Amino acid sequence: RGSITLNLQSSMEYITSGVDPSVVLKNEFVKDEDNWQCIQRMADAEQPVDLFDPSTWGDLDLKEFQYRFACAVCIHPTHQQLSESYVQALALVALTGIGEFRRGNRIESTSGFLRYFTEWAAEIVDTKRLQGAMKAELLLTYMDKFQVWGDRAIELLGGPKVFEEMMNHMKSVEKQSDVERAEGLEAFKKGVELDYSVPNADKTAKVDVTARVGGRLTLSLLILKNDTKLSGESEGIVTKAVHAELKARNIKLTENEMNKLTLRNKVHRIRAHEFKELRTTRDLKQETDVSDVEPWSVEMKAFLNEKQDELLAAKGK
Repeated sequence: RGSITLNLQSSMEYITSGVDPSVVLKNEFVKDEDNWQCIQRMADAEQPVDLFDPSTWGDLDLKEFQYRFACAVCIHPTHQQLSESYVQALALVALTGIGEFRRGNRIESTSGFLRYFTEWAAEIVDTKRLQGAMKAELLLTYMDKFQVWGDRAIELLGGPKVFEEMMNHMKSVEKQSDVERAEGLEAFKKGVELDYSVPNADKTAKVDVTARVGGRLTLSLLILKNDTKLSGESEGIVTKAVHAELKARNIKLTENEMNKLTLRNKVHRIRAHEFKELRTTRDLKQETDVSDVEPWSVEMKAFLNEKQDELLAAKGK
């Protein structure tokens, strides 16, 4: 298939042609006081305002509104690990109709085997994620070791005959009464309502807003992998942009720090500075909540406009 070109103006007119204004006004994004004020200013402007063309803004400052709008309409991808966790949990909850024997097996295999396997494999292979043939090979190796431990446990129980009787008993008897099941369900519901911390791996991914629609600079792109060195230049494009940004923001680094700090640490200094600038206008609790910045230097603006969309596209493949 060839490329397809859409006219944004005519597309939006088509999409909104049958929309009920009363429904739109109830939308959380529209009801937000700051957003509504920006919408009113755009509507009252003497000339048509294109949210993604700053040259049409006149005296309006729509940078923050442009960013909020892009984040609201862009797709927010969810980490696959979160979905995998939910799927596994379905076989551990009585409410789903799973019998106690199967739930018990799943809990035992997860707590007594898979977690220990993961810890053991992490000591064998230096990698953040086990996958493919490497994971299968390590799993088989660990199963051989686990079988030896299992045989010892069966002997301690009294031998294979006693173990088989115990297994048959577990299969035929449902030990959780209806009363206990109801109590467990109520406790589960209360637990769901409690505040709990979500690991970074399970959090919804933040949206990357491209420069084409007024996006800011994505910090995760400022890495050595993207630090291409152009012909005749002593520094790569990322290093050059980061050093220029530090200077533009008046972030003081000693000569020793400039030489010894890694590129990553210098980017962290820029992020810390941006956090101080934004924490009063955005809901930011800590520096790590800052995933993008507004470039101050000419070099960083050039990186945003010329390289960011290309790198984000490659990152998404």
